[in-house]
This record gives sequence, C-alpha cells and structure tokens, in this order.
Amino acid sequence: IVSVSSGTVTSAAAKKTMSTSFLPSAKDLQVSFSHVQLYVDRVESLDVYKKLEDDLNHFHARVSSSASPLTVDDKRRLWEALTGTCPSTQTSFSPHNRDAIKQLMVGFGFRVTGYRIPEEGNDRVTTRSFLVTSRDLSGVQIVVTASASAVNENLTQDDYIHFDVGHLRQFFYHHANRQGIAVLGFAVNDVDIIRRRYQSLHPNLVHSYHSYEKQGGGCAKVLQVFAYYCRDVSSQRDGAAIKQPDKGTLLRFVEVGGDSNGFCILPGLEKLDAVFDSVSQPAYCDHWVSNVFSRTEFISTLEDTLGFTPKVDFNAGVVAAGEAQIESTVTGNSSLFETGDKIEALRDQSQIFLPINNALSKVGHVHGFLEEIGQGVQHVASRVDNLVEFVERCNRIREIT
Repeated sequence: IVSVSSGTVTSAAAKKTMSTSFLPSAKDLQVSFSHVQLYVDRVESLDVYKKLEDDLNHFHARVSSSASPLTVDDKRRLWEALTGTCPSTQTSFSPHNRDAIKQLMVGFGFRVTGYRIPEEGNDRVTTRSFLVTSRDLSGVQIVVTASASAVNENLTQDDYIHFDVGHLRQFFYHHANRQGIAVLGFAVNDVDIIRRRYQSLHPNLVHSYHSYEKQGGGCAKVLQVFAYYCRDVSSQRDGAAIKQPDKGTLLRFVEVGGDSNGFCILPGLEKLDAVFDSVSQPAYCDHWVSNVFSRTEFISTLEDTLGFTPKVDFNAGVVAAGEAQIESTVTGNSSLFETGDKIEALRDQSQIFLPINNALSKVGHVHGFLEEIGQGVQHVASRVDNLVEFVERCNRIREIT
C-alpha cells in the first residue's frame, strides 16, 4: 500500500516507522499471564462455595484414610451421606446449566480464594465476583463475575470500573447473550508504555485507564483495551476509513508496585483463606485462544502495541479437518526466562502464547463460533504436573457426584 502526494511516494510501513519513532519501545515490556475473567448469568453466595469446599475436603480425607480401597458405589454413598444430596445417575455428562465455580472446585480441585461482593451501605458494587485458583495462588486465576441481584439501572459506576455491571451488559450484547470469557488479563512492568502505543497506533481500541491506591502505599494501574476490530465496520475521518472496535472482548494490563505474594493483582479483590484437598494439583497458564474474523489484523495489532511476534504457523497457517478449514497462528512475547528445572518451567508465567484462529470455510467449530457468538476467546489451556492423573480425577469425581 502506498500513498502519492505532491510527487512523493511513502509506503505504509514507512509511515508506521515515522509514527512510532517517538514512542517508548515495546522491547522494554515484560508481560506475564495474570488472570481471565468470565461473565456468567448467576453465581451463588460465598457461604455456598465455602460449604462445598468443606464437603469436598471431608470427602477426600475420608477416602484417603479408608483402611481398604473404596468402590465407586462406596464413594457415591459417602458423598450422599456428607452432603445430603443424591449423586447424579446420568450416564453421560451434560455441561449445560452448571455453576462454573462449582465445576472448577469439584472437577479440578480449585477453590475460591478471593471475592468482591455487595456490602450493606455500599450500593456502588453492582456485581458479585469470585476469584477461583488452584492450590498455587500464583498460577491459574479465574475471576467469575455475575450481576448482583436487583441492580438499580440508575446506579453510578462501580469504584473499580473492571467490576462494573456495564461491562457484563456490553459483553452479553455483543455475544448473543452467551456466557463466556470476557477479559484476558496480563501483569506488566510498565502500563504507560502500552497505553501510549495503543493511544498512538490503535486509539479506537482504548477502553479505559485508571490508577487505584493500594493499602500500605503505592498504586495499581489498570489499562483496558478492546481486543479486536469489527468486521467491515468503519467510519470516515478526513476521507480515511477508521476501523471500529469489537466491544465484546477486552485485554487488561495491570501494573502493581511491590510483591503481591502470588495473590491476583486485580484491584478490588479481597483475599480469602481456602483449604485444598490432598489430591488437587497446582495449575498454570499455558495459552489463551481467540477466534477472530481477521487473524492477520489481530497479530498486527499485538505486534504494534506489545511487540508480540508469530511463534508458530500450523501447516503454513492452514489447518484442515474434512471440509472444515481454518488458519491458525500462535503469537506471543519473547520471554527472557530460562531454566533446566522442570518445576520452575511448569510455574513460569512469563512466556505468553496466544493462538489465533480464523475460518476459511463455512463449516467447522471456528466458523460456527464466529457466526453464533462473534469474535472472542475460544478456550484457555493450563499446565499441570501430571495430566493423566488430573483427567482421571475429573472423570472419577464426575462419576461419584
């Protein structure tokens, strides 16, 4: 692409170089996985989840202390005796109408380790949020958020904008009223570098920027940007087409001073003590996958703003399964972390991998996702020390409960 004016020819690449010459370099950025935020229709009270935690811990303690191995039927009777609930007799598992937090607790052995809920006398908290993690608080961090009951439509914005009910309404509006992963959150060493690069190179994607005072001094800076551009939607400015943001999915960048001791760095969450059962495994972020209309556009945006570069192109970018065809590229940062230690490698969250898919055919799961829901996060994947044991636990506990 070139522009011709007054006898001069300037390439688009040259223009971008000139426009970024005054910006702080993305090479100075350090980016790590932090958290994902799910928006759901409803959540239970904190008491319900703490009761489930107690039941699970008692159950696993009784099983592990049994003098002889227990059969599945033995464990089902034990579960019923402890909880007063009859285990499901369904022969096949249905994922519908399930509580996401309960599923994470029962199947994965995760626990609620943080929360933000409305309190008497504070009507500015318009949502209910729970932080769910594995036994290593610095690993996988999932914030599950639902609207608080009977929210007044005229309430002012939440003091912490990232917990405001308006975010949920916006997400559901742009995702066919489906629940899902709404925010990908990253810990960074310098939010201002990212903010300046987005404001200069992709200003229409900027959602919000706030600084929050921390207890004990210092502040936490939170930048939120829309992840993707809309398909075939633009406005005109000075005769040029301006791409509009897809307002369904956010990227969140959080910078905090000092040590968080592994707890989620998202401002506004209250830490909560939790007890994990003896067979649960710590889990760590591995990669987060997006389905988009333009794979190359999202790759370019992340390179402009974060310095991310493609790491893997599957089969030169094209993956086929029967008539279903997609393009898929993994982009990410270049972490400086190096180790020969297995445990250190497992726990490291500094290497970001973001696979990005777009559909080439009108069949297949990526095409169906985009047509039914719109652009968004398809799935997040996590690492554990022993995957076989982890999956076996999930299947076993599903049979029992």
